[in-house]
Amino acid sequence: MKNLIPLNEVFITTFEEVASAKSSERRERLFNLKPFIESRYKDYLLQKINLEVLGETLIRGSAEAIDLQHCYDVATIPLKKLKERIDSIQSEARCQYCGIDQTNALDHYLPKTGFPEFSMLAINLIPSCGRCNLLKGDRWLLDGKRSVLNLYFD
Repeated sequence: MKNLIPLNEVFITTFEEVASAKSSERRERLFNLKPFIESRYKDYLLQKINLEVLGETLIRGSAEAIDLQHCYDVATIPLKKLKERIDSIQSEARCQYCGIDQTNALDHYLPKTGFPEFSMLAINLIPSCGRCNLLKGDRWLLDGKRSVLNLYFD
């Protein structure tokens, strides 16, 4: 196993592009969240090898969280391009979790249910096979410690 190659780009730009592709009401709510998103992205980058210290977002289960999850769950051209960029720079087309199947999914390392602000953060999206993506689910911590490798940074 070798580390995945993280995208080298300004991540907030992707957020802006995806948010811009949403309906006017949702787009406005998303852009109101931009300072929060920028702050959380900075926290992610600073703690990328100790992500367990971040803690789940305070907006979990709120309308804002639903809007952020919608950014990933409902296809847009900017999201499609993000997924293509992630896939295109990886040297391995096999799932890094199992090493068997071809990648056909993106696993949210920090689950989008607890961390919706990272639902479209490129370095939180791990190319995987559908089976491993489902098996991991929302699990990444065990007794407060990371139990799953972050394939970009570990």
